[in-house]
Amino acid sequence: MAAGRAMVRARTLAALGASLTAGLVALWGGHSAAADAGSAYSFNKSVALPGSGSIGSLAVNPDGSSVVATTPADGSGCVLVSLSRDGSAARLLGRTTGSANCAIASGPVQGGATELAYTAQSGDGTSAGRSTNGGASFTSADTSGPLAMGSMAADPLVNQDGVSTLFLLVRDPGTGLPRSAISTVGGQTYSFSNFLVDPTTLGSGLWEGPGPSIVAGNLVARRDDAGLRLFAAYETPDSAADRASQAAAKTDNLNRVYLAVGTVTPALASTGGAPTVSWADYSVFDAPAGMSLNNTVPSVAVDSAGAVYVGFSDTKHVYVKSDVDGTQWNASAPPTAVDTVAQSLDASLLPTLVAGGSGIVDLAWYGATGGDASQANPASDAHNTWNVYLAQTLDGGSTWTASTVSDQPVHQGSLTQTAGYGVTQGIAQVTGADLIAYAADQAAGTPPSLFATRQCTGSSAVTGNPLVDDCVAPQPATPVLPGSTCPGPQVNDAPGDALDTSAAGSGSNVPSLDITHVQFLPGDSSSEQLTMTLNRLDASLPADITQAIWRVAWTENNNLYYAQAVQNAGGSMSYMAGALNSDGTPGQSYSVQGLEVLGNSGQITFTLPYTAIGNVATGATLSNVNGATYALFTSGANTVATAPQLVDRAPDSGFGADYSLGQQCAPETTLPDVPAAALLPAVAGGVFLIYWFYVRRMRSRRLQVNESASTKDSEGEGS
Repeated sequence: MAAGRAMVRARTLAALGASLTAGLVALWGGHSAAADAGSAYSFNKSVALPGSGSIGSLAVNPDGSSVVATTPADGSGCVLVSLSRDGSAARLLGRTTGSANCAIASGPVQGGATELAYTAQSGDGTSAGRSTNGGASFTSADTSGPLAMGSMAADPLVNQDGVSTLFLLVRDPGTGLPRSAISTVGGQTYSFSNFLVDPTTLGSGLWEGPGPSIVAGNLVARRDDAGLRLFAAYETPDSAADRASQAAAKTDNLNRVYLAVGTVTPALASTGGAPTVSWADYSVFDAPAGMSLNNTVPSVAVDSAGAVYVGFSDTKHVYVKSDVDGTQWNASAPPTAVDTVAQSLDASLLPTLVAGGSGIVDLAWYGATGGDASQANPASDAHNTWNVYLAQTLDGGSTWTASTVSDQPVHQGSLTQTAGYGVTQGIAQVTGADLIAYAADQAAGTPPSLFATRQCTGSSAVTGNPLVDDCVAPQPATPVLPGSTCPGPQVNDAPGDALDTSAAGSGSNVPSLDITHVQFLPGDSSSEQLTMTLNRLDASLPADITQAIWRVAWTENNNLYYAQAVQNAGGSMSYMAGALNSDGTPGQSYSVQGLEVLGNSGQITFTLPYTAIGNVATGATLSNVNGATYALFTSGANTVATAPQLVDRAPDSGFGADYSLGQQCAPETTLPDVPAAALLPAVAGGVFLIYWFYVRRMRSRRLQVNESASTKDSEGEGS
C-alpha cells in the first residue's frame, strides 16, 4: 500500500512538473517540442582535447575526422586539435597567431584535396592563415581594422584559382556592426565586404550611439542551382526607444531575432578580384516584452532542401524556428522550446545548430538540473548541475528526439556565455554522424577544458537511416576507486593516467602529476592537514613543462574552496588556499604553509588554517572533494608557454568521499570479520586473545620494517 501511495505521489508530481513546464513555455511565447521515439542515440566516451579554453569552431574533413579551434585562457594564439574519424584519439596540431574568437574551416581545392583555414582576432584586427598539409603548418597574415568574430564558411565549389572562396564574419570597429570579409586565396588574406545590417530594414536607432550592441552568431554558406547564398542570425533590442532607455539604465537586453541572407555575385573572370555580397534582413522572432535573448548568440543552419533553422535561448529554454528558405518568416509565431523533450531541465542555453538532409537538424546545448526554474535567470542558480544535450529532428522540427551527450556533468553552479563555455558541432558527410566538442570543468572549481565525442548510434543526419556503430573507445576507462570518509583517503585514483599529450610530448605518463590519493587529516584546533599523494614527486619539473599546478577543490555549505601548489621550472613550490568563484577563478586567497616529500609515492601537504577556508567550524562537512593537476607545456623546439592543460583528475569521474573537519576516526584494525556468537565461549575467547596478540605483534614488526624501508628510500632519493 505504501509503495502504491508513493507511485501515485510520483505520478502526481511528474504531472505537476509537466504542467508547470508547459505553463512557463506558454508564458514566454513558445510551445513545447513534440517527442519522437526515433532510434536509440549513444555517443562515444568523451576524449580530452589537449589545450584549455573556450570553444571556437569545428570543421569536419571529408574522411570524417575533425579539427577544433579554441581560444586559450591566456590569449596566446589559437589552439588547433584534431579528432580521429572513429572518435578514439585527439592530437594537438599546434598553436597559431591571434588572441580571441578563433575559427576553423575546411574547403576543397582543385584535385580533390582539402585545405584548412583559420581566423582569429588580433591586437589590431584579424589574423588569418592557410594550411595545405592538414594543419602541420600555416601561412599567416594580419589585417588591421575589422575584428574577427569567430565564424567562417567555405564555398563548396572551388573558384577560378582552384581553391574554395572563404567568407568570414568581422565586427566593424567604428560602428560595432557585423560585416562580411572574403578570401579568394584559401584564407591567407581577406578583403572586407558589406555590412549584414540593411539600413532600410533596421533604423539607425537600433545600432547607432550608446546602448546594447547587436549580437551575431555563426555564418553558413549554401550553394544550389540559383548560386551561392550566405546566412547569419543576429539579435537587437526591441526598438530605438527601448535601446535608448537601456543605455540610460545600463542594461543589455536583446529580444528581436533577425536573419541576414547574403546573395553572392561572383567576380567577372576577365577582371578577377573578389565576389560581392548583397545582404537582406528578415525578422525571425519578435519576443514579448521582458524576454531577454542576449545570454547566448543565435545559431543558424540550412538543410539540403534549403530550409533555414534559427536557434536562440532566454536561459530558461532553447528555441528553434524554421522557414522554407529564410525569407518568409512569421515573426509573431512562437518558437519551439526544444529542450522540453529532454529530461526535466531547469535551465538551457548556448544552443548550436547543424543541418544535414532534408528536414534533418541537430541541436546541441547546455542543460541544467537541480536548480530553480522559476527564477528570472535560472542559469545563475548555484545548485545547477550542467550536461550537454543533443536533440534531432527528422521532419523539419515537428518532432524531436533528445539524448545526453556528455558522459558526466560538465559544470556545477551558475553558467554564462562569457565564462569560457560553449558547444560546437559538425556532421560527417559520409556517415551522417554528429561530432560535438564542448568545454567542461569536470573538476570542481577548475577552468574549463575541452572534450569531444562522436555519435555512435541513432539516426544519420544525412539520410535519416540508423547509423552503423563504428565508434572506437578512446581507451579502457580507468576504474573509479571509492574513497573513505574516515580515516581516508577521501580520494583514490588508479596510477598511470596523467598523460603528456602536448605537441612535443611523448604521450607517456607524467608521474609527478599523476594523483593517487587525496586525504584530509585533523591538524591543531585551528587548522586542517591536506595531503595529495602522487605516483612520484621530484625536485625539478620534466623538461617539457614550464609550470605545474597541483590543486584540490571541495564544497562546504555550497561554497567552493581550494588548496593549490604551483611550481615554475627552476623554482620552488608556492602554496595558496582560499575561496573559488563560481567560474572557477580564485577568489579571496591566502598563502599557506606546505611541505613536499620527494620520491616514489611523493606527497604535497598543506596546512590549512580555518580562516583561509571560510572560517569553518569543527564538524563542518567538506563534500565534492577532487584533485586535479595542470601543466604549461613547451611547444615543439621553441619554448612557447600555452594555457594550463588538465593532465590528471582524481577521481576520474564524480567526487571522493565527504570529510568532517576535525573528525576522530576509530583505530584501524587488521582483525577479520568474526561472528559475535563465535566469541562467546570461553575457550574461543582464549584462542581469540592469543590471536589478537599475534596480530598486534606481526603488525608492529611490519610497521618497523616499512619505516626502515622508507628511511632508506628517502636517503637514496634525496630531497
